[in-house]
Formats: sequence, structure tokens, C-alpha cells
Amino acid sequence: MGVHGIDRIHHVRWLGFIDRNAALYLGDAVKPVRLDVNRYSNPHSGNGIFDWKSLEKNEYVLGCLLLKPQGVFAVTENNKIKTVNY
Repeated sequence: MGVHGIDRIHHVRWLGFIDRNAALYLGDAVKPVRLDVNRYSNPHSGNGIFDWKSLEKNEYVLGCLLLKPQGVFAVTENNKIKTVNY
């Protein structure tokens, strides 16, 4: 998974999805990052049908970088992928 750092993209292991509240509970063990993706589908649609959404310019999926062991989650809130604008 590509993760935007300060000046470049880093590739790290994909860990899946994490709820925003669970990510906040981890405190200093994690760091918010922007995920390098073009499209996404919410993981909890429940019907098995993927509803792909394209990201707008300067819109990113919010990621949660776990420092040890290193890997990244996509952050969800209310069972939907959390996006951010930069």
C-alpha cells in the first residue's frame, strides 16, 4: 500500500480496516497518513456488491500507520471509509 510521507510515497504492509475510535485508542503507536488510492468501496456494504467511489482532486483515504509492526490500516467511521482533503 502506498503511504504519503512528507516528501515521498512509502510502501508498507496492508493491515485492513480500523474504526476511527479504535485508532485513537492506540495513541502514540499510530500516525495518521494519506493512502495512495484512486478509488475505494466501503467494506461494510453488507450486500456483497461493491459501490466504487472515485476520489476528487486533493482527496485522500485516511490511513493509520502502525509503527510496530509496521503496516497501515484504512480508517473507517460509521462503517464508511474516512476521506480527507489536503
